[in-house]
Amino acid sequence: MYIVQQNICAMFYNSHNKLDICHATCMRHDRFIIRDLNLSLNPSSILVISGKNGSGKSTLLKNLMGLRKWNKGKVNWNGRNISKDKNNFYKDVIYLGHKNALNSDLTVSQHIKYWQLLNLQNNSIKDSLDSWNLLSMADKPSKFLSKGQARRLALLRFVVSKAPLWVLDEPTDNLDRDGMDLFLHLLNKHRQKQGIIIMAMHQELSLDNVIHLTL
Repeated sequence: MYIVQQNICAMFYNSHNKLDICHATCMRHDRFIIRDLNLSLNPSSILVISGKNGSGKSTLLKNLMGLRKWNKGKVNWNGRNISKDKNNFYKDVIYLGHKNALNSDLTVSQHIKYWQLLNLQNNSIKDSLDSWNLLSMADKPSKFLSKGQARRLALLRFVVSKAPLWVLDEPTDNLDRDGMDLFLHLLNKHRQKQGIIIMAMHQELSLDNVIHLTL
């Protein structure tokens, strides 16, 4: 059983980016996670997938990312089936799962410089580190970060990313109140740039005009 609630009041600006979920059916262990789902995400859309533990949120994200096959249906990115055009799709998407995907021996600064290199950027990282309260840890290997600090660092890859589509699995895990505020600011800034966001969440966020998918 799944429920879709859509309450879009904001005006979307002109952009060609669009994600279409077409007649999508996803099963796991002979159980339907979703069945015949049709949903379109336009510029500035945020889709929040919620549900109990084991409801299939992470599995559904993998399907949406093209990392797992649908039992039926497809996902189109800008009119093209992502399963047949993965290279172009992956140029436009950035994904963060449960794990932070950090190199324990690289410093905080080295992580950000690496992400900047991938995105052809060479801006100063001091402001980002300062705003995310990581400046004092800039030269420390990530293995010395607390769980909350490690999650903040993992989310900083989105600050330097140019990808229009963001996919996140439980992104607020281990974040304190200040971290949550920083994350909300990050989401709103991406939305203002007409980006599209898909998140699996177990807690409420103070966001307006969100599409809710409950598994």
